[in-house]
Amino acid sequence: MWLRRFADATILAESILPTRPEPSSHRMKHDRAKIEEVALALLGLTRFQDGSVLRAWKGMDWEVLDGLFHRGWIHDPKGKAKSIVFTEEGARLVGEFQDRHFASGAPADDTTDRSCDHS
Repeated sequence: MWLRRFADATILAESILPTRPEPSSHRMKHDRAKIEEVALALLGLTRFQDGSVLRAWKGMDWEVLDGLFHRGWIHDPKGKAKSIVFTEEGARLVGEFQDRHFASGAPADDTTDRSCDHS
């Protein structure tokens, strides 16, 4: 839910703030593999146990979700469900990618665990 609020706030800010085009020489090509790893890590922030499967809400770009599906990290995201199901490999990689992309170097504080475990 916080991710959707963040996205909505970003869209609102972009519509209000003046923008100037970036010179094409300053634009960087995005690394699709890195985007998909971070997407999986972000999905892991909203993960919850649903019976025998691990799920997360699928409020992400469909192309990114398709990429995660083709990598074998989530089951097919197409359908009416508002959540995705992690594969075993995807569930295993969530923590690794979160550590790789989001670790601050400071030891974890058990009192501020925000893993969003909705089991």
